[in-house]
This record gives sequence, structure tokens and C-alpha cells, in this order.
Amino acid sequence: MKKRYLGFLMMFLLLGGIISNFRMHHKNAQHENLDCWIGEYRYTESFARSEESAEEEYAYYNITIWKQEDGYYAIVQDENYYDRSDVISWSFASVSGDENNIDIIFLQTLARDNLYGIKKRYQEGELLLSLEREGYELITKWGALRDRSPNVYQREDAVVGRYFQFEEPYRG
Repeated sequence: MKKRYLGFLMMFLLLGGIISNFRMHHKNAQHENLDCWIGEYRYTESFARSEESAEEEYAYYNITIWKQEDGYYAIVQDENYYDRSDVISWSFASVSGDENNIDIIFLQTLARDNLYGIKKRYQEGELLLSLEREGYELITKWGALRDRSPNVYQREDAVVGRYFQFEEPYRG
């Protein structure tokens, strides 16, 4: 009876070690795969204020992705200038995916956002956008962040395209 009990115990410990090793390897592999996305991504667009006016307005977008102990996160900023008023959006998001594709998922509105303390700009868990690598090209698939972009919001064909660019870090 003791031998059978000891055999089951050894089998249980061996199986537990294998599962633990697999989980750790899988978690580390995902972290290594997403490390290639760490950095800053920018997109700027200009648009005419109205059809009658030649005056242009601008929208600036910046995404900063970093690694923290338990995962990958992003700050998504955009500043739109409509009718001479600033509309500033700051969001905290999670990042998931692999070395070829990532999804940026809204978590919460940050203090620098015009709506902070009033209401959430997006729903928690809502997809803001996805980024995909095609060779040296970076393809944007707009999600909820699309509503903040005048050029993209007004055109159905603009939902997928080359918008964001990786910003090389300054090494002065």
C-alpha cells in the first residue's frame, strides 16, 4: 500500500513539474514575442476645417508600449484640434498578441483626459486598435479609436491602412 501511495505521489509531483515548466516556458515565450513591440508609435493627420476654408486642423496620436512584470501595457494619447478647441484623450490599455499582431485594449481613462472624472471615453475591454506587421510595413486596424479620427471616421475604406509609424528612440 505504501509503495502504491509513494508511486502516485511521485507521478503527481512529476506531472506537476512538467505542467509548471510548460506554463513558465509559454509565458516567457509570449513575453519575448511581444518585446519587439515595446516603444513609441505615432500618427499625425491634417484635415480641412470645412470645405470653404483652406485652414487646416490637426490630430496627433501617440502610443507608448512597455513591459511590466505581469504583462504589456500602453498609454494611448490623442489630441484633436477642432474649431480651435483642444480635445485631449489619454487612455491606459493592455496589449496582447504575438510578434506579428497586437491588440490594444482599453482599461481606463487617465487623469490628463478631458473626460477624466466625468465619464469613461470607452468601455473597459473595448478594442482601441490593432497593429500588424507586414514585412517592414505597419498596418493599423482601427477599433474604437477610429471615432476620434476625422479622416478615418468619415471613410469606410480607411479602417485598415498604413497610419502609425514606429518612432526610433533618441540616442543623443
